[in-house]
Parts: sequence; structure tokens; C-alpha cells
Amino acid sequence: MDLLVTGTPGPLLGWTCELVRAVSMSMHDSVELVEPGADEAWAPRTGPNARLVVAGYLGAAHEAAVRDGLLRAVVVVDDAQTSLAALRGSGQSLTEALRNLTACVTPLGRLAGGRHVATVTRDGAAPQAVTRALLEGCRWATDGGQIAALAARIESAWPPPTEAAPEETKLVEQVLEPAFRFAATGNRGMVIWPRACLMWGDRPGEPAPRVLDLTGPSRVLAYGPYFRLAPGRWTARVMLAFSPSCRKAPLAIEMHGSALFARRRFQVPRAGMFWAAVPFDVPSAREAIELRLVSERGAIEGTLGIDHVVLTPDTD
Repeated sequence: MDLLVTGTPGPLLGWTCELVRAVSMSMHDSVELVEPGADEAWAPRTGPNARLVVAGYLGAAHEAAVRDGLLRAVVVVDDAQTSLAALRGSGQSLTEALRNLTACVTPLGRLAGGRHVATVTRDGAAPQAVTRALLEGCRWATDGGQIAALAARIESAWPPPTEAAPEETKLVEQVLEPAFRFAATGNRGMVIWPRACLMWGDRPGEPAPRVLDLTGPSRVLAYGPYFRLAPGRWTARVMLAFSPSCRKAPLAIEMHGSALFARRRFQVPRAGMFWAAVPFDVPSAREAIELRLVSERGAIEGTLGIDHVVLTPDTD
């Protein structure tokens, strides 16, 4: 028997791995633990013993094996703020943690609701209820007494959720929670990228300021954030603000991944705040999505700002 355990970083993944390991060892003489690399191939095990595959990142080969019915999986989706706290506690910067979390969690949505998938979330459930659902999802035949004993054995280790730091609350709500809902349900929802996620074209690596200077040659004014999105059709609506001297300036909004996905060219009509909409397709949950705000002609004056980006999935 092969069983894949994968999910979001944090204490719930560790709790679930311990539970699955305990069940496997109670049912098999020998359990082999395998931790594959992100790009490692998968091949079915031969022989009577169990193999427990624990993957911190769902690679394409293992995803395909689950979707094709060749591999059973347990998918763990913790609270977004708890997973973020786990990565921040390991020393990652906020931007690095957000990028890594969207890279980890977004591919999981491709497995949601699958016949060979048991999904573990908190949802206010008691450990014993989670244990029972997990065993049923894995189609492990155990009696009620064994379920109760297993739950009691590790119930004390049931990890509480973590509160987000105040300065991270909006990012959790706007960036991470839609990705975590997709991982748990397979349903896409609106995502917002605030300006704090974007980088400054004139000073690469620094956050984009509230006011950008248009003066200078044609160039990328703002870019980022390299977050993942669920596959499918999206529309990015970018909130922009312009000073009077920006009138008729030619600009473009570009959406990039492994290639240029879409470009919207426009001229600034007048001073004020405007939305610029760009439809684009995301071919894979593993694409790092980059928005670019581009000045297409040199300018001698003008200031502008990019406030936030609203990404809406096509419901057709």
C-alpha cells in the first residue's frame, strides 16, 4: 500500500503525519517512510508492506498519480495564519513566506474532492472526528474502539491555531485565505494583491512606494509579486492614480509567468484614479505570476501610483 501525505506547512501537517504513521504501523508489519523531492518521479511499490510518502510540496508526478487513481492521498490544509506563522518562525521574511505558501498550497486544489483523497482541515472539528473522517477517507478498516484509542493517544498533541500578527492580517485575508480555500475545496475565489506585495522598478527588491515617478526613460515602474494562482481564466483589475502631467502617457499592464500571458496598453486619459483591466489565463498552479506596470515612452514629468490589484476568476 502506498499513501501520500502532503499539505501546508505547520503543526496540523505534523499531527496528521503522526496519526497516519500510527495507523499504518498498527496495520502493517513494516512501514517505509519516503520524503520525495519536489521534482522526483513516482513509481508504485511492490510487496506486502506499506510505504508512507510525506511530501512538503506536491510535485507534478505525485499529483498526476493521485488524479489517475494510482496513489491514495491525505491532503492537510491548516489555517492560513498558522502556516504563515510557521514559516515566519523559521526565519523567512514576510514576502518570502507568502511566495512559498502560495507555491505550496495552490497545487493542492487540483486534488480537492478526488475519489482517492482525504482532506484534513480544522473547521472546529475535534481530534476524534478528524481521525474518523481520515480513516474513512483512506478506507482503512478499523473498529470504533481502535479509532477512539488512536484519537486519545495523540489528542493532547492537537495543535491550536495561531493568531496572525496585526500587520499581517490583511495579507492573510486577501492573499492567503483564497488560496487555502481553493486547496480545501477546489473552488477559486477573488484574490487581492495590495501594493505592499509589489516591488519598485527603479529600486529592484524594494517595496513599491505610494508615489512613483514617471520621469525618465521607458521602463518597468512596478512589478511582482510572484504568487501562484489557481489554473484557469482570470481578470486582473489594477487601481491606478495619475497626476495631471501624466495625461496621454502611454503605459501597459503585463501579466507574466513562464511566458507573457497578457498585455493591456492604454494612454492616461486625465488626472485621477482609474481601473485598468487585463484578462489572462493561468495554465498551471505552479506558475509564479508577475504583474508589470510599464512606461512605454520616456517622460520629463509626472507622478502616479498603483494602489492594489483585484484578481477575479472567470466563473464560466
